[in-house]
Amino acid sequence: MNILFLSHHAELGGGEISLLEFIKALDKNKFNPVAYTGCEGPLRERLGKLGIQAGILNLPEYFWSLKRDPSRKNPISSFVKTALIFNKLIAKIKYIITQDKIDIVCTNTIKSTCIGIPAARKAGVKSVWWLRDCLTEEFYGRFFLWFIKRMTRGADLVICTSETVRRDYLNLAGKDKTSKGKLVSNGVDLEEFRPNRRNEALRDRLAKREERIISLIGRLEPWKGQEIFIKAAEIALAKNPNLKFLIVGGPLFGREEYEDKLKSLIEELGLKEKVLLLGHRSDISDLMAVSDIIVHASYLPEPFGRDIIEAMACGKPLISTNIGGPREIITPETGILVEPNRPDILADEIIKLINDPAKMESLCKNGRKRAEDMFDIKKATKRIEEILLQV
Repeated sequence: MNILFLSHHAELGGGEISLLEFIKALDKNKFNPVAYTGCEGPLRERLGKLGIQAGILNLPEYFWSLKRDPSRKNPISSFVKTALIFNKLIAKIKYIITQDKIDIVCTNTIKSTCIGIPAARKAGVKSVWWLRDCLTEEFYGRFFLWFIKRMTRGADLVICTSETVRRDYLNLAGKDKTSKGKLVSNGVDLEEFRPNRRNEALRDRLAKREERIISLIGRLEPWKGQEIFIKAAEIALAKNPNLKFLIVGGPLFGREEYEDKLKSLIEELGLKEKVLLLGHRSDISDLMAVSDIIVHASYLPEPFGRDIIEAMACGKPLISTNIGGPREIITPETGILVEPNRPDILADEIIKLINDPAKMESLCKNGRKRAEDMFDIKKATKRIEEILLQV
């Protein structure tokens, strides 16, 4: 079975990493993956390293750089230009489907879905929308949501990565689409992310021996809570100076100004020696290994929370805000849930956990077991394979 995977961009975020992990684990005796990205970039490079045929759609910048966030304005010219080329993009993907004898089109991003599903319908093949976003007005303007609903109504199946994502999809698409929305969580490589992994050299570069490392991992985005994390660091350090805070991830999708804002905040609070911005990193499993606590600080609902399952797999204690995907993933036995947008509460929980080694050990053990039971990439891949065979 030939499956075409589509992404309108080629950056590496959580959704793209989850796609790569799935393709890597996919049974190549049953499925032949073909991939196209909107442009050159690290996603296409990683696909190539997996031995996957990865083409380029050469989408114009004004298409893939359209901002979904209702608080960020798009030039009217970008909408006009996109409208003018939309049918051409659909025709281009239809040609790829025919040329590569594709059986199923699987879209991994919203914009690729808006052109991939109509193309699949025109080519007479099945389409699967791998939905990794919360379709609400917190993340998308009303016009975007209307457009998404209109362009995706022909999808044969929608794979939702969390119940939060599935609920938002059904609210937008209509309750009659319930049978289309299948809940399948992302998976994690339990060998790559494992307890007792050590990298002493990396730890020594990042912190002093007496310092405990608290890490937040994810792309730099205001709603992901890096500012809250920095403010919590200031409060926690006043109570325990032997802490080091790591922010892992870089700006994507035009968020470079936010990185500058974070740097200014760190300097303003006098935390340059205690809070490190590490930028994009490829050694996430090693950074997890040297961390003592992993924090997830999003103040809007996270569609899933890849950092959460990676931390569980590594056997690391978790503190997360109690909304979205993380609230579904974390149980009282595997992590601590806190109110969003409250650096004071976050700081208190960090200090309490650092001072309670027995609880830390219990969270580590239970988190690893939950990752093995619920989020093994091999199990998740098999479930999706079964779904694809039934589309």
